[in-house]
Amino acid sequence: MNKFLSKLGSIIGLDRTNSLSNSIMIGLYTFDMDCFKLIEEVYKLNADAFTCIDWIAQKVSEAPLTLYHKIPGKEKQWQNFQRLRKSHDSRDHVKAARMVGSEVEEIPEHELLTILNKRPNKTMTGSLFMKGLTINLLTMGNGFAVGIAPPTSPGKFKEIYLQDPRKMRPVAASQLGEVKGWKFTLLLEKTIPVEDVLHVRYFNPDFTTENPYIMGMSPFTAAAMQIDSSNKGANALSRAFDNGGAMGMLSPANGSKITPEQMQELQKNVNQRIKGVENYKSIVAASAPMDWLEFGQSIVDLNVVEAGLNSSRKIANVVHLKSEVVLNDKEGSTYNNMKEARKACITDGVFPVQTMIEDCLTEWLVPGWFNDDSWYIAFDRSVYPECQPDMTEKVKWLKDAWWINPNEKRKEMDFATDGDPNMDKIYAPANLKPIEDLSLDVTGIGFDTEIDDGQDENNQGAGVPDEEN
Repeated sequence: MNKFLSKLGSIIGLDRTNSLSNSIMIGLYTFDMDCFKLIEEVYKLNADAFTCIDWIAQKVSEAPLTLYHKIPGKEKQWQNFQRLRKSHDSRDHVKAARMVGSEVEEIPEHELLTILNKRPNKTMTGSLFMKGLTINLLTMGNGFAVGIAPPTSPGKFKEIYLQDPRKMRPVAASQLGEVKGWKFTLLLEKTIPVEDVLHVRYFNPDFTTENPYIMGMSPFTAAAMQIDSSNKGANALSRAFDNGGAMGMLSPANGSKITPEQMQELQKNVNQRIKGVENYKSIVAASAPMDWLEFGQSIVDLNVVEAGLNSSRKIANVVHLKSEVVLNDKEGSTYNNMKEARKACITDGVFPVQTMIEDCLTEWLVPGWFNDDSWYIAFDRSVYPECQPDMTEKVKWLKDAWWINPNEKRKEMDFATDGDPNMDKIYAPANLKPIEDLSLDVTGIGFDTEIDDGQDENNQGAGVPDEEN
């Protein structure tokens, strides 16, 4: 027993004399079962959840990755740029874009970007890889990838492969959430160095000895009841369309009785003339009065359709999407302008996922490729037209922004710069003067120019206009 308690203490970090780097494997069996359930019930069997996940993943994969580099001596601008990039306000992203060139350097072409955007590995394109990473992250709360680097350049990965989150197990994890490596359940005899593994995750508040903040929790876990209700509603509708189960009992009216042979003939008649989709809402004639006893409520009475709509909206809400945009929910629309609704889906649903991936990619790849922290891997969010400033407002703003030269204005409008040297000059309005050149002439407007602390005979106080004059 003492030996067991000692080992347990070292696992959860209670025994401070025991090194945290001991190879202790944590079996996250609960996480494993939850992942199977999430994949089956969320991604495979629920159309609304699948649509939300696929919509975000598609939008994330549409934006290519680019590199930003800190200009020496502009530390404050670099920090401000990263702060604006992490904002979910599209106006902040416009401000960040204007910093590129003068305050932050952009590197649009690099070997690392070619790997990430075009061919991370031999079996996937860049967009497919990013879509798969996002789907795993949303569905299971975790996204994993393993990098393969030449022996002479560890950390400088030339190939990056997606991994199944259900098969990844942390090694040497302490109560502090420290991970020394990962084991893949198909290759349990080998530990993958933590430096070779990309792990993107949602926060998981379920702190246990088996999972000390290491494995993330899918946002769809919070919508488990809505997903279950939606799946049951879909099954009920499917059974209703197939005429599954007896709806009620047909019997002779007025207490009259029929023989077993007559009952069988009546059942045969009902099956032929009433049952089936082709007889939906048809009129059937009977030669005798009949009574009807309904066994259950109809789909309409049970509000299955309405309950399904409510579930759909809540499923979309957990990933900050608008059901009217993603799920074509016309009744649930709260936006007068559909463009604003689509913009909200991008800023609230897509940007936060991108920010998680950007931070993890930067932390994982920059040390091996650049050996310093003055680089930042980020998505090019200019690909989203919903988040770009309205062209009319942009033209009006540029017209009044005299402190920007014509070539800079052309760049703002996505035009190529003009080679004329005059296009790089700043043209100020002729009526503008330095503030020190301005003088205020107050004589001749009915006010005394001298200030008198006392009172004048004709006026109640100093500086008061003389009404007689």
